Amino acid sequence: MKTPFSVKWVRKENLHITLKFLGKTDKKTAIEDKMKEITEEFSSFNVSLKRIGAFPSSKRAKILWVGVEEGRDELIELFLTIENKLSPLGFEKEVRKFTPHVTFARVKKGNYSLPEQIDFSFDSFSVNEVALFKSTLTPKGPIYETLSLIPLGGKT
Repeated sequence: MKTPFSVKWVRKENLHITLKFLGKTDKKTAIEDKMKEITEEFSSFNVSLKRIGAFPSSKRAKILWVGVEEGRDELIELFLTIENKLSPLGFEKEVRKFTPHVTFARVKKGNYSLPEQIDFSFDSFSVNEVALFKSTLTPKGPIYETLSLIPLGGKT
């Protein structure tokens, strides 16, 4: 008999791809300056989403996500550049491998095992900017506040 589980869906307006979680910081201006430097090095690119996955594993799914297919290499390069440019500001580099994805649900109770492979295809979309968000956790879910939108290619 399977253990019952419950899932909390991410609200549509909160769907995003996290490039770097910074945590609590008072370095907003320095981060924005570095992000402007970084984004000047990148042009707009397309992203398409495909294949459902789970963290920490498909057998013990706690976070359900859809992976990036087209645009994966660009997002990885952007992530690595952010890691390298923000580390002098005191932000530790991520030890886990970066997997570009969009989280769409969290398993809140019980055990959930993801089927072997679920393929979904979504229309591609263009990435033209990077957003710097502030997140506030509440009992009803996170509230995201956009602090800055920084265009790729240095265009304003």
